[in-house]
Amino acid sequence: MDFSNVKNDLSTASIRIQARQFLNLVQEPIAANLASKIDPNNADPGMKDKLIKFFGTESGKAIFGILVSLIVETFGFENDMIKAINKEIRIESMAVIGDEVADVVMGPLREVLSNFASGKNNDFNFKIGAPSMNDGIKLPTIEFAEATAKIKK
Repeated sequence: MDFSNVKNDLSTASIRIQARQFLNLVQEPIAANLASKIDPNNADPGMKDKLIKFFGTESGKAIFGILVSLIVETFGFENDMIKAINKEIRIESMAVIGDEVADVVMGPLREVLSNFASGKNNDFNFKIGAPSMNDGIKLPTIEFAEATAKIKK
């Protein structure tokens, strides 16, 4: 077994762990600050908890990571470790967002291919749209035939 890359792997793993722990550390204070800006009159006392719940979703983690990365970037730190941690936060956030977009785009295609392969429901009349959030908010969907007609216009 070749252990020549173990040192580099440990360094990369260390940066990833630090990035995730940093995000966990600042999540609640930033959520509290955002809640006070969104709802300055404290009309919704559960706003902070709602933000924390959202930041717990895959999309929320990505958006929060980008937000934190931008905040850290504005400070202009020259420390190489801080730059590496911030870079890891940005890369992870971009990867998660990319996966989410790919799932929205590829979901209908996977459904069509699956139905076609199984020989059922080949009329291509299915709904496409972003997945709904856990709190019950439904995002709009559109019939596939309607979407393709709009694209062709």
